[in-house]
Amino acid sequence: MLFKDLKSRMLLPDDEIIINKHIKIKDKDCIVLGFCSQGDENKLWMIVHDEKACYRDNSEDLDFTCDEEMILSNRGQMKQRIDDSTHFSINEIEIQGKKINFCSSTAYCLSDNGYEPYMMLQHFAQRGLLLDEFDEYNVHELFIYSFNQQENEEFPKPDLSRELDIKLHVSYNPKEILSQKSISLDFGDDINEKYIFYDEEAKKECVFYINKLIHYDIWEDANKHFDSEDMKNAIKASGINNEELEVMKKDYFDFVEQSCPKGMDLAMIEYETEDDIQLNFYTREFLDAKPEYKNKSGIFLFSPDIKTGPHGFRNRMTMLKTVKKDFNEKMDFELFSWYKKIPDEIIE
Repeated sequence: MLFKDLKSRMLLPDDEIIINKHIKIKDKDCIVLGFCSQGDENKLWMIVHDEKACYRDNSEDLDFTCDEEMILSNRGQMKQRIDDSTHFSINEIEIQGKKINFCSSTAYCLSDNGYEPYMMLQHFAQRGLLLDEFDEYNVHELFIYSFNQQENEEFPKPDLSRELDIKLHVSYNPKEILSQKSISLDFGDDINEKYIFYDEEAKKECVFYINKLIHYDIWEDANKHFDSEDMKNAIKASGINNEELEVMKKDYFDFVEQSCPKGMDLAMIEYETEDDIQLNFYTREFLDAKPEYKNKSGIFLFSPDIKTGPHGFRNRMTMLKTVKKDFNEKMDFELFSWYKKIPDEIIE
């Protein structure tokens, strides 16, 4: 690495606004450190304590014990991956009433082996911006966040003779909640079965309907994929030559083959929920099986032809497993988890 590259990773602001405000974002202690301009980038900086998103490395002071279920089954590994932390982003900040918008963000854990988070932290520590109450937190639970201001906006120029009041517009990622509700169904395109699970946090019942459990011949659609007018126009607009197109086709059909071997169908569920909640279904066979590690890049996103279900809510479609074309037995599966939406909020 050249020395100029090292300097480019240091936090050496050309201009900055010191904020130093202690806030709470859900259960997280945060310090809004300041707003810095360096080169052609303007960034808001924060330090966040998040014990639920504790960074996992090989440090001796972290417990890496795994139970047998986690090692031996997909269920165990998927339960382990459910993150109990509430992930957030800052879309906008108001400083003395002036709005500043953000387009992207970066987070560094202080336990990372790289030097960058320490160089960033040192800049703010030298200005005395770190609260003493953070002293007893484990570094594995501390994160430095930066939020990048949109490129077409100017660096803010607040009146420093007045109080530097701020408002943060915070949005949250949906949170995955474990359910493991068992379901057993026969194939059919007119099932319309009602189910209920309980939202412990909101203290309410959530209703969903499974409308169909059907076969889907993915290869029939895959073989038409490159013949559609939309795809032909997209290829032409991208300037893809014949050689590149052949590589693209090979990669696409290889991925379809990994997902569903030729001669097989996909077993698909169509469902709707009264609160427009995304549900995650898996067969009990898959959940209890030993994990297999495959190189698989990409994901299929399925959408039903009819956008509104028979109960008047958004219709969704998801894959359960690959099946033989003549398979028509009862299927045992689970509502393994669901995604809880968290409303945006303004924090002052």
